[in-house]
Amino acid sequence: MDNQVMTLGYPELILSGGKGSHIKVSYSETLFHTDRIGKDDRSKIEGNQLIGVSDIFMPEGGENRLYRPNWFRSFRYIQVDIETGDEPLEVVDYYMQKSQYPIQLKAGFETDNQF
Repeated sequence: MDNQVMTLGYPELILSGGKGSHIKVSYSETLFHTDRIGKDDRSKIEGNQLIGVSDIFMPEGGENRLYRPNWFRSFRYIQVDIETGDEPLEVVDYYMQKSQYPIQLKAGFETDNQF
């Protein structure tokens, strides 16, 4: 999947069923030549491959389970590889809690306390 822009945040995957399945989600800022030497134009997908950080999720079969990494991910491209087990797997939702800087303040706090 091409997100079109670099993104920083916490991806969240909601799954139902799928006991015995294996899901690998990989993230990368760009795609690489198949010989792994050098990057191409960031918008060129064909003939390139994703090399980057991956998360592996192994569903236990419950309904509407949330899976997410313990740390943020930075990426433009996402690759999802799914290998199902004996039980059907449903991808209910996949989204991201975005993080960005600079922070736009929407609240304030004032006090007379000097400490």
